[in-house]
Amino acid sequence: MRKPLILIGGAVFLLVVLGVYTLLSRTSTASFTVQQSLAKFTEKGVAVEVMVEKDQTGQTWLAGTFTPTKPRFHLYSKDLPRTGISGVGRPTLLAVIAPADLRPLGSLQADQPVQELYFDILQQSFPVYPDGAVTVRLPIEKPARSPISIELAITYMACSDTTCLAPVENKRISATLR
Repeated sequence: MRKPLILIGGAVFLLVVLGVYTLLSRTSTASFTVQQSLAKFTEKGVAVEVMVEKDQTGQTWLAGTFTPTKPRFHLYSKDLPRTGISGVGRPTLLAVIAPADLRPLGSLQADQPVQELYFDILQQSFPVYPDGAVTVRLPIEKPARSPISIELAITYMACSDTTCLAPVENKRISATLR
């Protein structure tokens, strides 16, 4: 009786490990191919490029790469509240405003891990990405019609350990999606 339980337990453990590995490999090591560049701009210390990408399964993604223009600057996590913590910081966001039939198929994902950065003066930790660039991606379902006019909203704020630049909040980007 003991041997079958060990085998079943081992099989369950193996399935859990394989499931976690599959999930992590899809999100962290997935390869993406740029299909179209939608916008490029630099504002308030961050160079931003917005693109349409496809992953290896054929899923379409909206992607935004945010690169601080100064060394040792970071961006805040996408999960930071929209108005920051006690008004400090802004999340890194890419959102679809229009058209209604350009639907997100999931939540925004980031290609960098979140780190907690503690500020003594505020007695508060903030979720940030490591210094440098971060790409956030949103899986979407494109409408069958093409081309379509789209509107996106971009939010971000770059900081170093000692200085924060002014935030960009809900900057509207209009583009044509092919």
